[in-house]
This record gives sequence, C-alpha cells and structure tokens, in this order.
Amino acid sequence: MAATGSPRTRAERVAAFASVQSWWQRMGQELLRPPIAFNISYSILLVGAWCILTAAWDPPFPFRAGDVPEWDLLSRVDFQMPNLMSVDEEPIRYQAGQKLAEAGKPLRQEQIQILWAEHLAVLQGRGVGVKLLRFAAVFVLLLVLVGLAGVYIFVRRPDLALESERLLLLLATALGAAALARWVAPDPWRGEIIPLLLFSQSVAIALRRELAILLGSIVALAIVLALGQSLPHLLVLLGVMATAVVQLGRVRTRSKLIQVSCVAAVAAFGLSLAGDLLRQASIDWFAVRLAIQNALWTIAAGFLMWGLLQPIERLFGVLTDISLLELADMSQPLLQELLRRAPGTYNHSILVGAMAEAAAEAIGARGLLARVGAYYHDIGKILQPEFYVENQSGENRHENLRPAMSTLLIMSHVKDGADLARQYKLPQPIIDFIEQHHGTTLVRYFFDRASEQWRASPDLPAVEESTFRYRGPKPRTKEAAVLMLADSVEGACRALEDPSPSRIEHLVRQIARAKLEDGQFDESGITLRELRTVENSLIKSLVANYHGRIRYPATESVSSR
Repeated sequence: MAATGSPRTRAERVAAFASVQSWWQRMGQELLRPPIAFNISYSILLVGAWCILTAAWDPPFPFRAGDVPEWDLLSRVDFQMPNLMSVDEEPIRYQAGQKLAEAGKPLRQEQIQILWAEHLAVLQGRGVGVKLLRFAAVFVLLLVLVGLAGVYIFVRRPDLALESERLLLLLATALGAAALARWVAPDPWRGEIIPLLLFSQSVAIALRRELAILLGSIVALAIVLALGQSLPHLLVLLGVMATAVVQLGRVRTRSKLIQVSCVAAVAAFGLSLAGDLLRQASIDWFAVRLAIQNALWTIAAGFLMWGLLQPIERLFGVLTDISLLELADMSQPLLQELLRRAPGTYNHSILVGAMAEAAAEAIGARGLLARVGAYYHDIGKILQPEFYVENQSGENRHENLRPAMSTLLIMSHVKDGADLARQYKLPQPIIDFIEQHHGTTLVRYFFDRASEQWRASPDLPAVEESTFRYRGPKPRTKEAAVLMLADSVEGACRALEDPSPSRIEHLVRQIARAKLEDGQFDESGITLRELRTVENSLIKSLVANYHGRIRYPATESVSSR
C-alpha cells in the first residue's frame, strides 16, 4: 500500500511525543472545568466562613475541669480578676510567672476561672499580625484537608464531584457540624461528640461508609483544633465515629440505629478511659464519670438519628432501606389501586421486582431499590389498563386503532406514571425508575405494523422511527438498567408457547444484546461482565417461574364413579 503524505522527521516525532500531556496537566484542565472550578471556589469560601465562625485568629481555651496538667501552669502575663469574696471588691492580681495550677492534680472549677481570666488577658495582648498569621495557618490546614477529600471524591465518586448542589451541601454540613461542636463543647456538657456522630452517620446512610469515615475524620480534626484538645481526645472521637459508621452497611429497621449507638457507646466508654490512661497513667472517679457521659451522648446521638432520618433523606435526595421497605408495603395506596384496576400489571410488577432484586444483588447493586422501583414502574397503566395486554381478557382495543395512535397510548403510561408518583409524593429515585425503565427503546410491534401498512399503501405518510420511540431518558443507574432488562424479558417470556430453559436463555441473550446495541445502557455505568451476570440471574429466575409441569394421567370424573 502506498503511503499517503511524506513521513515525519525525527524532530516532528519528538515534538509530538513531548506534546503529550502529563497527569498533572490533565488534572489541571479538569480542575478548570466550570462545575469543578465552581465547587473549589465555594469550598474556599466555606472554609473561610468556618474559620470566622470559630474565631480561628485566636487560640482556643484548652482546659476543662478535671484535666490533669503534665506540668505546672504558670501565668504568661500580668492580669487580675474580681474577688467575689471581698466586700470592697478589690481585684486579685496575678503576676507573670506565678503558678496557677500544679502538675499532676486535677483542675478544680475555681482554677478553671483563673486560667480563663489569664487566657483572656493573653488574647488582649495579641497583635493584629499574630492573629492574621494564626488565621492563615488554620485556613490553609483546613483547606488542605478539604482538598484531599475533594481528590478522593473526584477519583472515587466523579458523579458527586459534578453535582455541585449535593457536594456543597455535604461540605457545608461537615463544617457546620464542626462549628456546632465548638458551641456544645464547654463544661459541663462536653457534647462535641454528638454533631460528629450525626454528620458521619448521615453521610454513611446517604452516600457511602468510606466517604463518611474520611469526612468524619476531617470534622474530628477540625473539632480538636477548635477546642485545643490533645491527641487522646482525637483518638476517642475517631474511634467512636468509626465504630458507629462501620455498622451502617444495611439499615433496614429504625431499631438498627439504636443498636449501632449502643455498640458505639461501649466503644466511647472504653476509649475515654483509655485516653485518660494515656494522659495521666491512672483512672479516677472523674475519668469514669466523663466516660459515662460520652457513652450517654453517643446513645443520645442514636436517638437523634432515629428522628432525623427522614429529613436527612430529603436533604441529600436519597432513599434508605427503611424508607424502601415502607414503600414496598403492599398496603400503599398506589399499589392497592394498581391491584384493583390493573391486576395483570400488578402481578407482572411483583414478578419483575423479585427478578430485578436478585439480578441487582448479583452485581453488588441495591437489590431492594430495584425491587421497589419495579413495583411502581408501571403505575401509569392505572389510568387506561384495558390498552395493555396483561389486563385484557379477549378483546384487543388496538385492533381498530392506527399504529401511531396505539403507540401514543402505550407510551403514555410513562408520563402518567411519573405524574401519579409526584401526586402521591413518591421520592425522586422511584420517579426516575418510572421515567427510565423504557429508555428510548422502539415500540417494535406497532412500528412493524405501521411499516407493513405503508408498504401495502405507499400513499400513506412515511413511517418515522422516532415517532415509535419512547422519549427517555435512558437508564442512568445500574438498578434502572437491571429493571429495564427484567421488565422486557419477563413480558417476552410470557409470549413463549414452550418456555423451555434453552428458549428462555436464547430469548434473554437476544433481548439484552439488542438493548446493548441500541445504546440503552450507555448512561447506566453497567459493564459487560455485570450485564452477563444480570442475564444469568434473569435466566435462572425465569426458568424457575416458567418451568415445565408434570402431565398427570386423566382421571375418572366424579360422576362416572
């Protein structure tokens, strides 16, 4: 074959190789994309707002009643404080270098008041330059931590990185929890563990446990930084938070939240005592009381999560297994109406739900979500059930209609279903199943009928394929893709005269390949390996449902005996 064009010189080849972008260049271009750049800018503003709310320009007051200092606490400046015991109200004066508390002895409440007065005196003597320097240090430290979390989200959850509203809500909630912890931390409450647990458990339930532990760790670091506490206190916060989060893989009952909090409370008690051992090598009654208090706050956080679960779902736009089980209750009004007006569609939906759940579980997706989505995916057929074959008993309403009109009636159940779902205030993920379960597939039966009529009568208008396609959108999650395939193969399998295992397998493979080639799974994120796993699961379910029956020999009737 003759070469087209002159070959490149060595210099041109070197220049082309050198022009290949490095990983850092590609990353820089990604960060400059409009949604990512906006998220970064907003994150910087939120970190700055947190630093202002927590007065990051001043060091926090680090002492609490019962703390045991490792060294003598000396006054850093001259200061005075009111003498409440004196009649003439003569203030008590302290000089720089004067001992305020002795090492190795727990701080009493009156010593805390003296140390607080000394702390205020130190803050008054700080210059603007020192304050700005500390503010900048805290700001940069938090920005680095948030940036590391952003890199994780960008790499592991790119969908979340592009959803500015949810991402910024997540970051604002994290910084809000850290700010709230600062206000509930002073004596005698010491309740900073509550905002941390509420935030981390919310993220674990709404998004993912790994992300909850990462962001929870950043919030714990911010809390310790704002309170001026030591490493043992940070370890207690991290340990209790991680103990609670790792138990939140599947939450199908509200009582699970209480169980989680009880286990985390045991961890809080033990870690608090261990932290005191690290600080002072002994345990006194005050340390035991503080450990009990931390355990009680942990249980209280569990009860708060129990009450805040539904608002959290609405805030993050997610569905927990608890809400899904409530939606799967067959006494739900829409499901009861579907059973009453379209019993064939109801039975079809129940069977598709069981098939979709098993297939979704096989690929690690949320099987319960797929099952509940299947229950509601055809609720639009409630309005005109007689136009769907599973609800017909003899008469076919489409025989006297033009194919285009029949197609409009068939496709209308998607829009009608979405409208009904919104009317009954179903969650958005369920509405997504209704709108996506047909994608942009072709209504093949009526398209072929229209094509035959046009070939028989060329005077008729030309048949446009777009007229016979659903409006979409295509499935955008793996669960929606599984539902689309389960819905199609179950309906097609009903039409088989002899549903033998080999015919069922051939049918499922054929339908899956057709939808794959039609591009229906392009936006769902499902892989070819996962698609094959889904096919195998659906084949197994269909064979179990449509297996052959034993033909019993004819028996004599009762009247002939």
